[in-house]
Amino acid sequence: MSVYTEIADTVDKCKKKIYETYGTNVSIISTRHTKIPVFLFFSKDAVEITFIINEPTKAEPTPVPQSVLNQINKLNAQTKTSTPLPPQANTALPTTDKAFETAHNISPYINEPRYIEVKQDTDQAALYETVTMLQTSVHTLADRISRLTANEPESKGIKTLKAILEANGFSHSYIHELLLHVRKSISLEQENDIDHILKCAIDKIADSIKITEFSLPPNNDAPFGLVFSLVGPTGVGKTTTVAKLCAYYFLSLAKHYTKRLSVSAITIDSYRIGAWEQIDKYCQAMHIPLTVATTSEELQKAVIDNKAKHDVVFIDTTGRSPKDSPKISEMSEYFEGITDQVAFFLTINASTQSIDIENTIEAYKVFPYSSLIITKTDEVSAFGGLISALDKTDIPISYITTGQGVPSDMRKATKLFFLTNLKGFEPIKDYIETSFSETTPAEILWK
Repeated sequence: MSVYTEIADTVDKCKKKIYETYGTNVSIISTRHTKIPVFLFFSKDAVEITFIINEPTKAEPTPVPQSVLNQINKLNAQTKTSTPLPPQANTALPTTDKAFETAHNISPYINEPRYIEVKQDTDQAALYETVTMLQTSVHTLADRISRLTANEPESKGIKTLKAILEANGFSHSYIHELLLHVRKSISLEQENDIDHILKCAIDKIADSIKITEFSLPPNNDAPFGLVFSLVGPTGVGKTTTVAKLCAYYFLSLAKHYTKRLSVSAITIDSYRIGAWEQIDKYCQAMHIPLTVATTSEELQKAVIDNKAKHDVVFIDTTGRSPKDSPKISEMSEYFEGITDQVAFFLTINASTQSIDIENTIEAYKVFPYSSLIITKTDEVSAFGGLISALDKTDIPISYITTGQGVPSDMRKATKLFFLTNLKGFEPIKDYIETSFSETTPAEILWK
């Protein structure tokens, strides 16, 4: 399909040139004001119209109702046109030089050469109304497509939504895709209905956030032997989060079992000064045993021993920059031979920029992580960057941390948490809480 342009002084003159040169079977894509040169240093205002020539479809034409054909045949007879059309023929409206002088213009565009001479009897008036309705519908659809494809000014409602998304730190690509989705989802009458636009946007944003929840096996006397490990960049709070998870399984989940859950911890973080001492203090406070592993062999032995004795085992790892692929691969070698026995969490700081989150997600794929833990949500002023990055992955979030307190500042992840922390969506707060409250798991009870 080829795209053409035509320039003239006015819209009417430009359309006239198009119809005279290319015929009337065209679709206008956009209309814009421009300048054309006059003499050497001067220019004048003009109009440029971009259009395409419609190609004939190979599909069978939609049958025309016989009642409409009868009316068109009557008009043909009155205007002395060709032989009456056969039933179900794919016909066009009659046009004559005489008709141009006295006819009604049934097109919403000025000077378009689609006329029909109408005499005000009952049958012809009904036909005129039917044809006008059909042609208006076609042009309304054309205008709709033109608004979506042309670089035309945004409506007030779309401008407001765009400003809200930018204030929340969403990436440019995410904003572009979301605005396109909203434009396609709303009608012309809803373009300035900000509440409706916000609802349409929040539903799409919610789709970008995936949530999962872990559950323990049925209660039994034998140890569950579940092993979890946290991996991620330096400084995201893995060690503190391991302590919170130990407390969660040791204190909170234990309430749902007739037995006391047995929890242990392993650390391979011997590079950072004081790292194992930090997790050791937490473990001592909760009376949880801690094992320090400095080699792959020691880690494998610790995992096998702890699985046999405890219901849940958590492994704290060394933080590595997403840019340091060799170090990440080196750490992954610690788990060689036991990877299938470990469920990995990728830990991400909520305040990390969208592009850095994407890089982290990609860099740590050497670990078969199945879930995300988002930390330090209390330090974030805008969640748009995080949500933009999450939209590009199918990895769900399981837990979030909301501060440094152990164990209190941790909760199960919910869509409602992220959506209610977006700025500018306050006018539809009730809609958000009603629509997404069912996805909210029970709160963690520490006492």
